[in-house]
Formats: sequence, C-alpha cells, structure tokens
Amino acid sequence: MKRVFKQTLAAVAMTVLSTLNVASEAIAVEFGKQEVQQERFIAIAVPRNYGYSLVIVEQVSNTTPCWSESGNNPIQVDPLLLNFDFTGICGRATDSNGYSVRMGEQDLALSHTLSVRGTGNEILLVATSRANPQEQPIVIGRTYGLSNGFTKILLEPGWRFTKRTYQDKTLGHIYFTNDISASAYSQSINPSQPDNGSSNNTDNSSSSKIDNGTSNGTSNTTSNRIYNRTSNKTDNSTSNKTDNSTSNKTDNSSSNRTSNGIFGRLFKGILTGNSNRSR
Repeated sequence: MKRVFKQTLAAVAMTVLSTLNVASEAIAVEFGKQEVQQERFIAIAVPRNYGYSLVIVEQVSNTTPCWSESGNNPIQVDPLLLNFDFTGICGRATDSNGYSVRMGEQDLALSHTLSVRGTGNEILLVATSRANPQEQPIVIGRTYGLSNGFTKILLEPGWRFTKRTYQDKTLGHIYFTNDISASAYSQSINPSQPDNGSSNNTDNSSSSKIDNGTSNGTSNTTSNRIYNRTSNKTDNSTSNKTDNSTSNKTDNSSSNRTSNGIFGRLFKGILTGNSNRSR
C-alpha cells in the first residue's frame, strides 16, 4: 500500500512540474510587451500592518490627475484617485494579477515574485526567485528614504514600465521590464561566486608567493608581507638546518681528516680515545 502511495505521489509531482514547465514556456513564447509613456505610471509603496505592499497607478486619461507628489528623498504620494470614481481615468494594479517582471524578453511571472521590503532607511522593490528564494533578490526600485504614508518607488537604471501583449493586443497587465536576462543580471551584481572566490584567493596567494620569490617582490605590500613571512621562516629554517647539518658534517669530516693527517702520528692515542668515547 505504501509503495503504491509513493508511486502515485511521484506521478502527481511529475505532472505538476511538467505543467509548470509548459506554462512557463508558453508565457515566454506567447506574451510580448508594449512600450508606454513612463510618466503615466507610478509604483507606490503602501504601508500595511505587516510591512508594505506594491500598488501601480496608471494615468489613463487626462480628465483628472490620479495622484500628486511632494517632497524629496523620499517622494510622498497623495493617491487622488481615491477621492473620485476613477473608472476610465485611472488604472490600478494591486497584486500579481496586475503586474510582474519581464527580463531579457522573457515573462518571469511564474519564476519570480515581486515584494516591497523595508531596509531601515529606505524601501526596496525586489524580485525574488521562486526556485531559489535564498538567492540575492534583484533590486528593481527604491524610495531613497522613509515616510509614514504612500511613497514613490523610483526605478533603478535599466528598468522601465511596459505592458503585456498577447497576439498583438495590449493587455492591462504591467511589466517591470529590463532588457538584460535574469541570469545575466544576477551575474553582473554577483561577479564572484563563493567557490570561485576561494579558488581565486588560493591561486592569487600562491602566485603572489611564487612571483615575489622569483621577481623583485614589489607587486604589492600584502603579497610582500605574506611572502616575507613565509620566505623568512622557510629560508631561516631551511638554511639553519642545511647550514648546520652541512657545516657540522663538513667541519667534522674536514677536522677529522686534517687531524688524522697532520697530528695523527703525534696524538694518535688521544684522538683514538676521543673517537671511542664519541661512539
């Protein structure tokens, strides 16, 4: 019974994964984007009891302003659309049904989630990988300060608003768009991975020791200090051992030969006695 249950569970899991993969590929292929006028959109950090939420407001028509801005670092937002019937005048997106991330011509609605996070001195709009939530999030925008009310999120360089299209029809769904792919973007902000970093440190340390030992040793002070400490210990230890060993062997050997050759006949008995005691 347990075996049948495990097999059934595995089959269901495979079906779900296959469905997600197909859906992801469908989004990447079928959905396009439409460029928009950036000044007609605003991303707003809205304070909640649990933190912040993201709201995007679009100025659809010029009949009545949908919001106003004041201050600087951060820019505070007055959501004017709450004061009148904004139907046909303002557009509003309040959750993942209304907005998502698009990078490198790929819709990332299924692979990345959008969230607004307070960091102590400002608020960040970030995209986080669903598959690897521990990865460093992609920063899309920031407020450059804190306020008690609605706060404007300024998009980082390279990011812009666009709208999702399907079969050449523009939809209401709003993208935070960057022309760089997610993988390339992550690599640009994290050029050195932990493993590579360890390898580089080891290689650089080793090469510095070798280079400084064979060349003039003036490349950098850190390498010189490392090399000098290592070489001094190695040289002193090696030279002391070598010198002492060689010197003792040489001196003893030379002394013995010299003594035996010159004074052997005169002091043969004394030398023979010393030699026996040494043994």
